[in-house]
Amino acid sequence: MIKPVAAGIALGASIVGAGALALYFLLKDQETRHPIEYIQRSTGLRSKNTVTSDVFIPEEKVAVFIGRAGSNIKEIETRTNTKITHKTESKDGRFVIYSVQGSAENVQEAETVISEFLATQPDLKNIEINVPKMALGRIYGREKANLLKMQQISGAKISIYSEHESKGEEVRVSFHGTPRQIALAKSLVEEKVEEDRELREGILQRVRSPRSPARQFCITNSPYKEASAPGSKRLVEKLNATMQNGFLEVYVSAMKNPSRFWIQKVGPTSVELDKLVDKMTEFYSQEENLEVCKPREAIEVGSMAAAQFSVDGKWYRAHVKDVVVDDYDPLMSKVEVFFVDYGDEEVKSQSEVYNLNSQFLRLRHQAIECSLAGVNPVGGEWSEDASDLFAELTYASRWKVMMAKMQGFKENPIDRASSPIPQVDLVDTSRPEDIVVADELVKHNFATRPSPKKTAPVMIPAGEEDIAEDGFFE
Repeated sequence: MIKPVAAGIALGASIVGAGALALYFLLKDQETRHPIEYIQRSTGLRSKNTVTSDVFIPEEKVAVFIGRAGSNIKEIETRTNTKITHKTESKDGRFVIYSVQGSAENVQEAETVISEFLATQPDLKNIEINVPKMALGRIYGREKANLLKMQQISGAKISIYSEHESKGEEVRVSFHGTPRQIALAKSLVEEKVEEDRELREGILQRVRSPRSPARQFCITNSPYKEASAPGSKRLVEKLNATMQNGFLEVYVSAMKNPSRFWIQKVGPTSVELDKLVDKMTEFYSQEENLEVCKPREAIEVGSMAAAQFSVDGKWYRAHVKDVVVDDYDPLMSKVEVFFVDYGDEEVKSQSEVYNLNSQFLRLRHQAIECSLAGVNPVGGEWSEDASDLFAELTYASRWKVMMAKMQGFKENPIDRASSPIPQVDLVDTSRPEDIVVADELVKHNFATRPSPKKTAPVMIPAGEEDIAEDGFFE
């Protein structure tokens, strides 16, 4: 027969109230049953005078009671010469029951140690904050490496709600732990959010004040034509991995289909580009500057220029791809321009295209043309639906971070004299489960995996300074 020896033991006035610890003991009188032989681990002696105490631990205290890898339980066992084992949960789910076995004196000591230990532990709490959805990629990290590291450092559990459970542009993040653990975990998450915000919004401390040249002048067509003609590679941003696993953070800035899209690297250069666009827009908004940079002769194919993008009205660097001359009104000649920092194309009249001021030449062209690695379009060409899905999966032109990894090169089908096109994997790590873009295209029957076969490698012209030794396109 089980006798209730102690129930509802008070743990002191210091923990009475909302934070009170409910700890219950039920002692079993082993003398009325078959004796249970207990091996005393510290001495190896055997004793048949063994009692068992069921200790009811509040569910929210279980983690701290166990300790890391069971360290707290082991310490109590050693100190009190008892055996503590998990038994079951209470019917109402509020408690987890552990059995304490040993001599009556040792069991009583273990009960006291457990009671005093738990009474000194701060209550575990839950809090929630909202973070921008766009920052999830940096919070998670590749294969959730950042999230796991923050949990390890802080000791708190960090849970991120799915985007479907959150409204608007923010997502909820919950923290579970002691107040101190939560405060540390919260600060670590906020650091990641701030890092993402600085990169996206260009809020970086300026090292030096901008300088304006003593005399403003604009480049003309001919001196710059050779450097920017098709086939030139010297001004394109480098595509080098920034992480040990070969990945780097990118934006997909423009696209035609999965075999032809443009990316920008996320980092200091993306911040510099934002500043450059702001400066160009301010510069070309002034009539006197437009007059200085107005072309004095016909615009030539291959030259660099400045033009407004029709979508947002800002000014950008552009490469002249084609010119259709209007013999009746040269100012109405059609000029096809390629925006070298984003990958978009537009057709302008010559009167809308201006020479590029020399102060905007320093930054490498930021748009890097790429092709999705490891897939071929079903039927030989990408369908409109396939391109739409690719745009959705990669957040094309929506400035959400994707992870990219170089897998090789292929010849440029448009201009074979120019640099080979990097073939990359694209992965969305902003969700609880990583989404591999190529896999999704295959799942939706828009793409197939190429059959494994040996193919002739793309030959990179010898002596090109813009192909790094590690094979990355510069």
